[in-house]
Amino acid sequence: MVVYWRPGCQYCARLIRELGTEERERVYWVNIWEDAGAADRVRHYHDGFETVPTVVTADDHFVAKDAESYDRAKAVIRRATPVD
Repeated sequence: MVVYWRPGCQYCARLIRELGTEERERVYWVNIWEDAGAADRVRHYHDGFETVPTVVTADDHFVAKDAESYDRAKAVIRRATPVD
């Protein structure tokens, strides 16, 4: 599981805060300001916009931006295998 994020993003910070340490370790975090390819992928997902945090699973991608999508992200992350 991958979560694309960027520094200064209030929605990213909220997602990180809402996850416990174990949950945060289940995710491969990619800073789109440090990885141009990642920024391109995020823009591809969102019609040219760098909308984050974008949660990407094997089957889907979505933006965590409100209570419902934060709950969805947390549920998906809890089921994920930890990243080594």
